[in-house]
Amino acid sequence: KITEATVSLTPLGWQISIGCKDCEVQGFATDGAVGIDRGVAVPLMLSDGTVYMLPERLNVIERRARKAQRILARRKRGSNRHALARKRVAALKAKAARIRKHWAHETTTAICRNYRTAVIERLRTRDMTA
Repeated sequence: KITEATVSLTPLGWQISIGCKDCEVQGFATDGAVGIDRGVAVPLMLSDGTVYMLPERLNVIERRARKAQRILARRKRGSNRHALARKRVAALKAKAARIRKHWAHETTTAICRNYRTAVIERLRTRDMTA
């Protein structure tokens, strides 16, 4: 049964999120523990050797976003072409953010289905990339 619907406008266009009640929940793990190591080169490495990498298409979209950003820098501010270039950069960045969010959702769901306890070390990523 649908309980709510939220319509929002993103740089990629209109989006609708639907909330429902009485959804079937799949079973989660009842035992097992895993340690998770966050890193820069490898986003998630589990203590059992499982590696979770970001999707390759994210690299393609980020490359296109960098190119669009360079094009935007050459456009005269206030012009129609500048506005179009801004929309293109915003759309590409929104697409990359959506891919990252989807990856995080899929990854955390997979970890929860396989392990009852997950422990993540508390590191600040910015300290690793200086």
